[in-house]
Amino acid sequence: ADPRGTMADDEPPGDAVHTKGLWNRRRDLRCVRRHLGIGPDGDPDVEVRCARGDRVIAIGYRRVLLGDHGPYLELEREDVRWENLRLMPGGAARFYDEYRAIVDGESYDDIAHSSLGTGGGGRGAKLYDQIKTVEGQGNPPRDSAWAVANNRPHEEGYAAYVVGKIYVGAYDVAVRDPIVDDDDVRRAMPEPGGSGRVAWWKPARGVGAIVPDGVVGARNEGRGGGEEEFAAKEVLVTRDAIAGGADVLAPGEGVWFDLESSGSPSDRRSIASNVTGPGGEPVRQLCPGAAAAAAEAARNGRRRSETARALRDGRRSAASDAAARARTVPWEARAEVERDAVAGAARRIARILRDNCAAIAGLARIEGEGQRTLRACLRGWAKQTRARKPSETVRNGQRPSTAPRPIEPTTTTTTTRLDLTSAGRAKGLFAPVTRPPTPTGSPKTFLRGTNDDDDDDAMGDPTAVALPAWLTAVARGAVVCEVSHTRASSAEDAARDAAGRVRDRCGFEAPAGLEDSVRPCVVELTRDGVGALRTADECGVSRGDRDLDPVAEAVARVDENLPVAEFGASPLVLVLPTGEEKAKAGGGGARPPRVPRLALRASKRVVGVVCVSSGPEQLVRDAVALAGACARGTAPFVPTEVFAAAGLDATREWSRDNPPALNVAVFERAGWGAAIAMETSTGRDYCWRCGDRSHRKRDC
Repeated sequence: ADPRGTMADDEPPGDAVHTKGLWNRRRDLRCVRRHLGIGPDGDPDVEVRCARGDRVIAIGYRRVLLGDHGPYLELEREDVRWENLRLMPGGAARFYDEYRAIVDGESYDDIAHSSLGTGGGGRGAKLYDQIKTVEGQGNPPRDSAWAVANNRPHEEGYAAYVVGKIYVGAYDVAVRDPIVDDDDVRRAMPEPGGSGRVAWWKPARGVGAIVPDGVVGARNEGRGGGEEEFAAKEVLVTRDAIAGGADVLAPGEGVWFDLESSGSPSDRRSIASNVTGPGGEPVRQLCPGAAAAAAEAARNGRRRSETARALRDGRRSAASDAAARARTVPWEARAEVERDAVAGAARRIARILRDNCAAIAGLARIEGEGQRTLRACLRGWAKQTRARKPSETVRNGQRPSTAPRPIEPTTTTTTTRLDLTSAGRAKGLFAPVTRPPTPTGSPKTFLRGTNDDDDDDAMGDPTAVALPAWLTAVARGAVVCEVSHTRASSAEDAARDAAGRVRDRCGFEAPAGLEDSVRPCVVELTRDGVGALRTADECGVSRGDRDLDPVAEAVARVDENLPVAEFGASPLVLVLPTGEEKAKAGGGGARPPRVPRLALRASKRVVGVVCVSSGPEQLVRDAVALAGACARGTAPFVPTEVFAAAGLDATREWSRDNPPALNVAVFERAGWGAAIAMETSTGRDYCWRCGDRSHRKRDC
C-alpha cells in the first residue's frame, strides 16, 4: 500500500471470471468475503437469513452475482422459504417481481415503502424474482450507494441476471454455515448510519456534500423549492471525515457514513463522519483500478462527443449508426439500444426548443384568441427596425445589427417594408435564436412600438415573454416528451395505432345544446400529398404576387387538398410518410423541408400529426420543424410521444441483418388531447432522463 492507504492492485486467481476485472466488482467481492465469509461459487448448505428479522430466506445459494448494482446472492426457487416472504405490487413494465422478508411488528405499508440498498431502516430484505434480463441497459439505476456506471456493452447489460432465478442483496442478509458455525453465529455486513451519493466536491477547499439515498427533489427532480431546501437535504462532508487517508471524493460516488449534527438548534446542519465506500470498503480513490476506469470513461466520453460532432458535420453517416443498432441481438437488447437513441434525440429536441425560446415567446406564439397574423408580426418588427438612425446604416464597413430595439419617439421613420429573410432576421422560415433579446425600454414599447393601431393588439400581451407552458414544464437536460417502448411492428402500423390514440384523446362528446360530437378524422398522406401542402417559399419557387400572405397560402393549400366536402368539418389527424430531406437540384446546400410545416401549423383544422422519420437525426429536424419557433408567427405543435419501430419479423429475432428501425413522433395542438397534461410537470409522469413511464428520474 502507498502512504495514503491505496490497496495493492492484485486480484486472486479465478476472480476475474466473476468480476470481469472491474474495480467496483472486485471491491464488492472483497466485502462479501470479509463480512459474510462466503465465496463466489455457491454453497448448498449455507443458511441465508434476513439480516434484520432472522427469518430464514433460503437454504443454500447458487453463486454471488457481481454486477454494477452491488453484490447479490443468486438463489434457486426450490431453496427459497416462501412462507417467510410477502409479494409486493409492481408495474406492468417491471423487470422482476418483488418480495419482502417479513419482520415481526412491521406493517404492510412499512414493507411497501422501504428504501433499497441502505442496509438499515428496520425493514426486511428485498428479494427479486427476475422476469426479464437487463440486456440493453449499460448502467444500473442510481438508487443505492452500490451502483456504479461502467457503460457496459448493450448486449451484456450491467449485470448477468438470469430469468427465473431469485436474487437478494448481500447487504440485506446474514449467513451461517451449519458445518463450521455454531447455532448463534450470524455473519452480516455492518449497518451504516447513512448512505448516499456525493453531490459535489470542491478539491481546493476539501469540502463537499452527500445526498442521502431516498431523498428526492434536491437535484432537478421536479419537486421542492430553492437553495435553502436543497441545502437542508444535503449532508456536508469534509476531507478530514474520509476514512483510510483519502483526500478526494468523486461526484456521483456512492458512500456510507455516520451522521453528526452541528450548529445552533435553529440552524442545525447534518455533518458526515467516517466516510467509506459501500460495505465499509475504501472510497473510490483508494480502490485499485478505479483511477484507470475513470480515465477510460473520460476517453470514451471524448470519443462519443467526437462521434456526435462527426455525425452533425456530415463526416459520419447516420445510416451506419442505424445499421449497427440493427445488428444488436437479441430483440430485448436491440429494443433498449433503439430506445436509447430515440431518448438522446428527445433530449436534443428539448435543448433546441429551449434555445428558440425568444422566437417562440416574444415573436411567434399564437395561443387561444390572441392570434397574431403575419401582417401584425411584420408591422411589429418593422417598427422596431425602422428606429435605426441613418448614420448606423454602414459603420466601419460593417452591417448594423438587426436585433429589435425599443422605439425612440423623436426618431424619423421610413416607409421601407421589412423583409424578414433579406434583413437577416430569419434564415428561411424557422429562425434559430440562441438567447432572448434584452429590451432596454418598457415591455410595452418593446413588443408594441409607439402606435396604437388595432393590429398592434394582436402582438400579444407584453407580459408573455416567458416560454410556453408546455415547454416550461420540460426540465433542463430532460427529454421533450415520453419515449415509449420500441415496437417490433412496422413503422406504418405503429403510426396508424398512434394516430388512433390521438383521435381518441382529441375527440369529445357534444355538450348540451350541440348536435354532433367531435371526432377527428385520421388521414394518411402520401409523399405526393405532402408535396401538395408545401408553400412556394418552402419549395424554393418564387411567387409572382409578392403581397400574397404565406400563412394564408398555407391554409388555402390544406383546404384545397383536404376539402371539407370530402373529409368533413371535423379536426384532422395527419399521418406523414417516411422520407429523407434531399438537397436541391443544382448542387445547392439548402434542403427543402420534408414536412409541410407552415401548412400544418397554420391550419387550425389540423389538431394532431404523426410523423415517421428515417432515424434520430431526421426525427430532430422534423420535431423542431413542427414544435420550434416560426418567423411567420404560426403556433407550434406539442410533442407528446416518440418511439422507434423496428419492423421485426418474429422469425428473425436473432438475425444480424435486419433493416434499420424508423422513428415515430406524435404531435398534438396545444389545448387538445395529451398536450393539455404536458403543460405541467405533474402531467409529465415519466422519467425526465430517459422518457420511460414505468419509473421516475431518481430510479433511472
